[in-house]
Amino acid sequence: MFKKRDPRLLGFIVGFAGVTLIGLLVIAGLAILRDSPAPTLVPTAASISARVTMVSPGSEVEAQAITSIPPSGVASPPPSSPVPAQPQPTPTRSAIIEYTVRDGDTLFDIALAHGVSVETIQAANELGGETIVPGQVLIIPPGPLPTPTPFVEGGVLVHTVSSGETLISIAAQYSVTVEALQASNGLESEIIQPGWQLRIPAAQVESPSPADAATPGAETEETSSWRPSILEGDLAAGYPLTLAGERFTMHYQPDTIAAQAPQQVRRLIESALDHVEDKLQVTLEGSFDAYVAGSLFAPDAMALRGRSFSSQRRNFFLYDDTGTPDERRYIITHELTHLVIWNTVGRPSSVMLHEGLAVYTGVEAMQDAGFIPLTHFCAAYQQAGQLPRLSGNRAYLGHIRDLDLYFAAGCFVQHLVDTYGLADFKQLFTSGDYPGIYESSLSQLEAAWRETLDPVGDELTFDPDDLIAYVAQVADAYDRLFADFSGTATQMAAYRALDQARIAVLQGRFDAAQDHFDAFETQLKSD
Repeated sequence: MFKKRDPRLLGFIVGFAGVTLIGLLVIAGLAILRDSPAPTLVPTAASISARVTMVSPGSEVEAQAITSIPPSGVASPPPSSPVPAQPQPTPTRSAIIEYTVRDGDTLFDIALAHGVSVETIQAANELGGETIVPGQVLIIPPGPLPTPTPFVEGGVLVHTVSSGETLISIAAQYSVTVEALQASNGLESEIIQPGWQLRIPAAQVESPSPADAATPGAETEETSSWRPSILEGDLAAGYPLTLAGERFTMHYQPDTIAAQAPQQVRRLIESALDHVEDKLQVTLEGSFDAYVAGSLFAPDAMALRGRSFSSQRRNFFLYDDTGTPDERRYIITHELTHLVIWNTVGRPSSVMLHEGLAVYTGVEAMQDAGFIPLTHFCAAYQQAGQLPRLSGNRAYLGHIRDLDLYFAAGCFVQHLVDTYGLADFKQLFTSGDYPGIYESSLSQLEAAWRETLDPVGDELTFDPDDLIAYVAQVADAYDRLFADFSGTATQMAAYRALDQARIAVLQGRFDAAQDHFDAFETQLKSD
């Protein structure tokens, strides 16, 4: 017979044996790791070194690239290939920012402006969703500094990836396809990381050699990847993606900025609609269609940043990589004003009142974001004797060409609403009966309004002549750019430089505007 052993002793023996076995396994594992070489993990995007030179049709395109890394991510460049530059760390700001939410803000715009993700802001502020309200204070954690400036290396434009960027947004910025970016950088997916340097395939700056240029039939123009957005015609094909809501249906295009975050763009439109209805004290019944253009409109409308077909309940907005979030909000609000007022108060009696009201309703988005206040803009033109006559017959051909006329009309409408009230203005809007409503003619009302601008001129912090000269320079530059525009890489670079100049002028940063104008002229001459 076996003696009955104490259960506590048996448990101790089993436990000791288990601990000993685990210890032996850990020691063996460490020995294996010590004797094995550490793998070199290289991001796929950084594993490619390509050199592409634009040549004449019929000639081969010279390209050299390192073999793609296997999916495991463990590889080393072949000895005969140039070693690719390692991704550079994205510069960051170390300070926490407290941001007060303004009317019309969305988390998407705030995150974009501060170089962080929406999720980062949500986590820092314990937000369960994306709902924010004016006056709310948000903590913006440290994040990347503004996007590094692209540079040219070996005749190829190089873009450094910043936090929050995607292949889609970068492709849209340079008007190339995602597939072209992947091919030029050896990417097997759409995954990219901040700090990676991507070669932009269509942005070659080398000119063909004289021999190539002299070759019969040789094409020296850069290949265009521009796909213009349409305002009329087959809209379903031009804007194939849709996002339906209770009050409107948003139509947009693939491979555009709107396609990256359609919900945020939809909320931006909703916010603008709420602002218009609140400002005008009306409610739009029924639904409408909002078309978000991810590229310049077709040649006959390239100078437009938006357009409203109010009677058809259709609105179009340019939402590409130009402008600023606040300026884009202004355009959306401006065009929505046309649609809302037409379908609530009635058809406008004049274009001046229609455009002036849209400026008045939307300009708050810009004035709260560092742009020249509307009254200061008009006062500068008044002081210089250049303020347009609203009782004249000058045509409204878009903000780019006739900014002074649009802003003057906005100032005048603001004066009428502030002086006589919104109710009287609504009557004027559809009737045009100035004497019957205000007991004064249009000319008399315009003269009284001009007198109110004289004291504002004393508050100006810039030279009115500078503003007027630069506004005219913007219009002239766009006319020259669009005169023979086909969307080549050089033309698109000129377009973006000119857009930066336009924004700098609107913000009164005239020295910066001149630098952007110089960059524009350089690009235009190289086209």
